[in-house]
Amino acid sequence: MIAVQAPIHAHCIPYSHPKLCRKGGYLIYYAKKVLPTIKPAPLVMQPAPVVVVEPASVPETLPQIVHDRAVSIWGAGYDYEMNFIISHESAWNPYAINPNGGACGLFQRLPCSVPIGDANTQINDGLLYIQQRYGNPGVAYQFWIAHGWY
Repeated sequence: MIAVQAPIHAHCIPYSHPKLCRKGGYLIYYAKKVLPTIKPAPLVMQPAPVVVVEPASVPETLPQIVHDRAVSIWGAGYDYEMNFIISHESAWNPYAINPNGGACGLFQRLPCSVPIGDANTQINDGLLYIQQRYGNPGVAYQFWIAHGWY
């Protein structure tokens, strides 16, 4: 039979190891040597290095692209009408799809004949549609006002 040394702390029930005792369902390990407290090094905040990345070219906004292409077809003066039609049809969202009728894109082409999300193709297609059906954005706008669609 192995002799078991009494625990260091009298409030523990002795266990089979001299430095272990049972207390409240837990095993507690008692060490004679007190470990030193490790103080963390002071936290020094260093600013992150600033990296400036210049884009090769700033991408144009959709309204600017529509403006430039409309000017190349009809000349200046149709910004309001183009903005009105596209804002009311798709809120300038090239991913817009009408769940009730299947129209899609910036100009809400029906049937959806343009790639979803491809704003460049949608702009070309929408301007061609306006040119072929109405002649210019002013007439398309007047039709939209009268009918709520174009």
